[in-house]
Amino acid sequence: MCHCSYATNFYILLRAVDRLAANYSRLPGIFDRLKTVAASVASEMGLNGASLSEDLITEMCRFGGAEIHPVAAFVGGVASQEVIKLVTKQFVPLPGTFIFNGIDLKSQVLML
Repeated sequence: MCHCSYATNFYILLRAVDRLAANYSRLPGIFDRLKTVAASVASEMGLNGASLSEDLITEMCRFGGAEIHPVAAFVGGVASQEVIKLVTKQFVPLPGTFIFNGIDLKSQVLML
């Protein structure tokens, strides 16, 4: 069993939300459905038996794709900073996937 980091759990669930929206044309709201899709995504990523946080799954179902303005502004700022790094070629951009959790105000870069 894989005990994945919080950011890895968050990444898996974001991918599961995207897949659920593509397959069912709606954002998650049903815990069991999102949990099943997330387990499928984790398995495809080679994380068979990954221990997904039920609290995080519940939170993903609860907010249903809502975007809080300060979180959107923060993520937009990080994205624009990375664009400036690429355009000016003066600094090294982030080397992976940036994950930001606006609930706990935690961020991490995942090397996928």
